[in-house]
Amino acid sequence: MSQSPSQSRLEPHEQAGGIGGALSILHVVACIAAAAWLMTRVAPAGESLIQSVRLAMGWYVFWCAAFAAIAFGVRQPLIALLAFVALSEGTPRYFSSYQVMMKIGLLNWAAALTFTAWVCHLFRSRRRPESISPLAWVMFILIGWLIICIFVMRLRGFAWLPHPNHHPERFGHALVVFILASQLLRSETGAWWFSLVLCVTLCVRWAVTGNVGPTATYGGGDGDISALAVLAMPFALLGAQLTRPFAGKLAFIAFLVALIVLLGITRNRNGAVAFVILLPAMWIVARHKLRTLLVAAPVLAVIFVIFFNSPYWSRFTGLFAGSSDANSANQRLLIWQSGLRMTMANPLFGVGTGNFHNVVAKYTPRQDELHQIGPRRMVASLDDDGYAAHNSVIHMAGDAGFPGALLYIVLFVGATILAGVIVHQHGRHWPAPAARAAFAGLCVYMAIGIFISRHDMAMGYLLAGWVIGLARKRKPAIADTPLVDSPSARHNRNGV
Repeated sequence: MSQSPSQSRLEPHEQAGGIGGALSILHVVACIAAAAWLMTRVAPAGESLIQSVRLAMGWYVFWCAAFAAIAFGVRQPLIALLAFVALSEGTPRYFSSYQVMMKIGLLNWAAALTFTAWVCHLFRSRRRPESISPLAWVMFILIGWLIICIFVMRLRGFAWLPHPNHHPERFGHALVVFILASQLLRSETGAWWFSLVLCVTLCVRWAVTGNVGPTATYGGGDGDISALAVLAMPFALLGAQLTRPFAGKLAFIAFLVALIVLLGITRNRNGAVAFVILLPAMWIVARHKLRTLLVAAPVLAVIFVIFFNSPYWSRFTGLFAGSSDANSANQRLLIWQSGLRMTMANPLFGVGTGNFHNVVAKYTPRQDELHQIGPRRMVASLDDDGYAAHNSVIHMAGDAGFPGALLYIVLFVGATILAGVIVHQHGRHWPAPAARAAFAGLCVYMAIGIFISRHDMAMGYLLAGWVIGLARKRKPAIADTPLVDSPSARHNRNGV
């Protein structure tokens, strides 16, 4: 019996759904197998991780839970993206656990499986990804250029010893979250869940690690958390705005207060600079600038009075008092100068992605002074000639030449401007609230990169991808249905 034309037209969709189901099963199996295999590699990868049964089991449970969430991503890819955010930002960067994660490739597997979860979901739901915007092409060209620089560096005979905390594979993680954020975080529900997961992750990380003081980065603590705390502040406010119940708003305000207290405990200079940048950034995109100023001024006055009468301020005055803080500033100036000399000597392709630390010592004008910087005090697990740039643009220029640095600047400056345009166009309506938070977050991210190398920080690329997604105007799709309704989304849908 012959089929009708309408039945024939349905066949490709049915085939796509069947393929999606098969891929989903394979994805779940791959998540289980990858988690099991990676867990067997933890002990030989780093004995320092197994400091106590409690600590070891905690990381096992956390990592396995993240992979379980990624496996469920075939039904709700937003869950997989949020699980990867919690996994990458919930593990302290300077802890042995993070070094083990990088050594066994756990984040690589998590990123790859997060991406395949989204692809499987597309097949299951018989949908296509959204079109690519011009700014997204800048990201893709940047990734391609970084790959080319590696090949050119190898052809030129440079030894390739990637920085343990700045390995090129981190750009793969950045690409995954960039793509998925542009596709999955456009709804109020997605923004609410992201804000909640980010705030909870940082607060739990703080509670688990404990030591986040000014010597934490190189003394076994978690000094790197200060920059993330400032970056998360606008999203605590976004979560409070998107939550209808008063108790929910109070919870997000409590997160905001906790993040401010966390910043104060760290006494991190870079975090303080980022906080100072955050304030005008949030005011620029505020709906009611005068009202915002009147409400925020007393709170900020109290914060700054406490700041100027606390040991935090002494970390800045120490820059001019010949203390260790002054030595740290001089070391950064010397490394910046060396990085610029290295870039001028290799202007087109740099010295290869991830290779900055391995080559920069050869370009210092004062070799003896550079070697006096204790390298293990500056960056963990490096040889005597290994140093990070401590500046995102200089690090990118040294790794990938002036073209790589230019693409990096265009991507993030362009994303920040685009966020401002979205705010101007939509005013009080969605997606303006998310664009305000992303604008402030991107300003903080670029401020963070002034004094530390975060050119490969996945969170920055997630925000850039999110802004690109917010710029698209479209009708709500199946992928935007909430995992669990946020109070704000339920209120808007019911028209209350």
